[in-house]
Amino acid sequence: MDSNEAFENLLRKLNATSVNDRAEAIRSLNVLIMHEDDNFLDGSRLERVYNILLKTIEFDEFYYARLPATRALAKIASRHPEKIMEIIRAGSDLPLLRVMRKRNPNILNNIITMLGHVLTADSDRGNLSVERKIFHELLLVVRHCADTPLLHQISWIILDLCGYKKHQTEPSLQLVVLLTPILHDLIHIHNNSDIIFNALHSLEYITETGPDFIVHFIHSGFIPGIISLVSHRTFEVVAGALSVLEVVAERSSEGKQILINYGILGEIEEIFDKDNEEELINSAARILSSLISGNDNQIELVIHTNLIPSVVKLLRHESCETNQAALVCIFNITKHGGRPLFTFLINGNIMRSLCNLLNKNNEHLIELTLKTMREIVERYCNDDSELSFNMNYRTQWLRASSSLESYGLSAVAHKLREKIKENNSPKRPSN
Repeated sequence: MDSNEAFENLLRKLNATSVNDRAEAIRSLNVLIMHEDDNFLDGSRLERVYNILLKTIEFDEFYYARLPATRALAKIASRHPEKIMEIIRAGSDLPLLRVMRKRNPNILNNIITMLGHVLTADSDRGNLSVERKIFHELLLVVRHCADTPLLHQISWIILDLCGYKKHQTEPSLQLVVLLTPILHDLIHIHNNSDIIFNALHSLEYITETGPDFIVHFIHSGFIPGIISLVSHRTFEVVAGALSVLEVVAERSSEGKQILINYGILGEIEEIFDKDNEEELINSAARILSSLISGNDNQIELVIHTNLIPSVVKLLRHESCETNQAALVCIFNITKHGGRPLFTFLINGNIMRSLCNLLNKNNEHLIELTLKTMREIVERYCNDDSELSFNMNYRTQWLRASSSLESYGLSAVAHKLREKIKENNSPKRPSN
């Protein structure tokens, strides 16, 4: 029996009156898909089989014919994703959408698997009219389905579409707008940590894509909910939430203000106060660093928290990465913070902590420490006001001048010693 004859025989069985014949034909089709070469479903054959399978799933009264048909459809999509997407686009009444409304978890799971193959493989992102209808059906599934594996599968599809590693093209803003309601519900309706993490990971990719994407993210109202996830019970969700907020704080002035308005400073303080994971501390420190580099109003709000002593305390952390995150924060306080914030910074054990970092065997850390020390000294020495530090800390500042000199920064060290002499009896500035 040649290939054409075998194919026509298979179609006859798929359309047979007997449910046993139909089920057997679908089982045979599953085997052929897995083991035959791609030519078996070449040309118009693929569309004919696709339409018969959809018809079976939609109208066949026998579950044991419908379920194997969905498996066959998923397998075909894994082998010919772009061709299947072409067929879906060409359909006028989109019978696929009607099939998606069947709420049987097993059938729906295979349909979602098929969609995962065709949506993530599709390279034509010009006209999204078909995707708009498909994503609307997916949104209804997310809102009304309690099947965790199915929702997890949907979250992976969205993650792929938003730019996960295997997906080479960045999502268009038009596509992101379509995905936004699904991501919103995955985060806020369901409480499975893996699903929430995938949704957060998707949002991280979106915010990293460009300024327009961050603006869309902010105006979509995600920030309050994501800030609330910073106190989630699982590490993965907290880390994912902080990663998204870190991008927003770094790249958007409007985002900085919204973060502060919705209480991110309190969440950061909570992370610093608890014995948290190093990754969470570092991410929180980077967010704070970005906030300090914002406008005067944002910096003023930071002053009224207890965060600066906590940041200085991080300089004594065992982890060099945590030290570096704290150093960047302190550098930004020195460079961008107003006089009250800087005065508050230098009236503490800041120089002792910085000098101790120079004893660590980490070249990049030492370089960043010296850069921070130099910035602090330059600002302190160049300020022509009565800015001064408490004389209780004079010894550690003299030690800092010796450290700077030993690393070849003699001019900076000399300037510091002269300033200390000039302010021989400095007073703590009044608040």
